[in-house]
Amino acid sequence: MEEEVATLGRLGLTTTQAKVLLALVNSGASNIQEISDTSKVHRTDIYRIVKDLEEEGLVEREIATPVKFKAIPLNECFDRLFEKKDRERSETYKQAARLIRSYREKNQADDAEGTESHSWIIPGGRVKEKIGQAIDSVNESLTVVLPWKRFSSGFSVVFSDKIEKALSRKVKLRFAVALSGNGEYPVNKLDSKKNNPFCEIRFFRSTSCVVLGIYDQTEVSISEFPDVQLEKAHILWSTNKALLALARNYCEMIWTNATKEPPQSKRIEEKEN
Repeated sequence: MEEEVATLGRLGLTTTQAKVLLALVNSGASNIQEISDTSKVHRTDIYRIVKDLEEEGLVEREIATPVKFKAIPLNECFDRLFEKKDRERSETYKQAARLIRSYREKNQADDAEGTESHSWIIPGGRVKEKIGQAIDSVNESLTVVLPWKRFSSGFSVVFSDKIEKALSRKVKLRFAVALSGNGEYPVNKLDSKKNNPFCEIRFFRSTSCVVLGIYDQTEVSISEFPDVQLEKAHILWSTNKALLALARNYCEMIWTNATKEPPQSKRIEEKEN
């Protein structure tokens, strides 16, 4: 019984409505007292409940003394409930679409004014989605400073398709990759995107490194904990002009002093050849 009540509940019936409907399905035509006894719902509530179920088209009234009620066939009950759910879902989609359009128009108006800057903390569960959306949205340039671990996984795996699409739009990509310790960095194992004329990669030595991204010179992202897994790392996202200026200066300083090949790459390629 609990499972049946829960299923009907997911289709929009209250617990007592589900119990009364199931009582009628199982017992057939019944009067108010019989419905109460079978469903274990108080008699005073039955009058209201059967009226609601009648209005939903799930219960029919039999003209008799005393008045009796019966449920329509169970499969028809589910058909009606599914149809109602679909109508409600369709209306909800329409309302959501109107709300989205309204907010987009407002945001476009705010962007047109161009006087405000904003900053957000993106929670870990949305970081990957947010970065992916930002890569999809860039039209001119993307500059990223990040450690090798993040670069090798994000460049070749996590955001590989999105980076490929950005390159097809002729977006200029620059990656400044931090190398720490004396580990081996098999740059020749990276996919062919690194040879694309719109993609530049440079390397620099650092024991600690923020993960920083600049999107079309209008937005900046800074990882709060660059060594934490991407799904758990909160990031700061901002359009603040002062923060953007600091980020650009930092990136240019790193880029100027970085090298096109990591120190270990030639030795690795020689061993593989």
